[in-house]
Amino acid sequence: MRNIHSLDELIAKKAAEFADQIKAAAAMADKEEEIRIEAERQLAFIEKETDVKLHGKHEFTVASGRVDSVYDRVIIEYKNPSDPGARIGPKADSPGSKKVFAQIKKRFYDMRTEHGQPLNTLFGVGLDGNYFIFVRFRDDKWQVQDPVEVNRHSAERFLWALFNLGTKGRPFSPEYLAGDFGSEGSLARAGIHALYEAIVGTDHPKAQTFFSQWKILVQLAQECAEG
Repeated sequence: MRNIHSLDELIAKKAAEFADQIKAAAAMADKEEEIRIEAERQLAFIEKETDVKLHGKHEFTVASGRVDSVYDRVIIEYKNPSDPGARIGPKADSPGSKKVFAQIKKRFYDMRTEHGQPLNTLFGVGLDGNYFIFVRFRDDKWQVQDPVEVNRHSAERFLWALFNLGTKGRPFSPEYLAGDFGSEGSLARAGIHALYEAIVGTDHPKAQTFFSQWKILVQLAQECAEG
């Protein structure tokens, strides 16, 4: 992973490009998925250059519905820029802005209830390609600024949230544990492979005995399942 100074410089450099591409997508989009797809595409480019892997979950189910994207502590709700009732307005009290704020609040409570994330550790983002809206919970109250236009400065704030909060403090919950350590996870496969290599390569008699007993038990279990 790059040091903090090079990461800072790279994000500052890539923020303008991210903003330009997102605004270009918004100019042609007629549904929110197009904004999400373009955002994910740009993030993939930045991940490659920063050597930092973001662990995003998309269409992530929680009690109040589906979150468009969750990056550990960063919650993102994308909106359709061509829908007058859904797009984010220029003010916090614009109809679309109020809707996305209410939606993000629900997601915060869901993440606290279902995944043990304290409200004050989360960062909420609404994005329709033209505007960002940022949501935080601090000092026992909600902090919602007026929406900001997508530009180099707002994109830099968004990217820093992802590459800071979005890469640490993962929830201790079944969904995340299964993703990291389940049979399909790369960590699980690498760990099992390393364990197997260590066992078959050892000349310790006790380890060899346990391994032989384990193979017998597995064979018996397979025979019972088949019979």
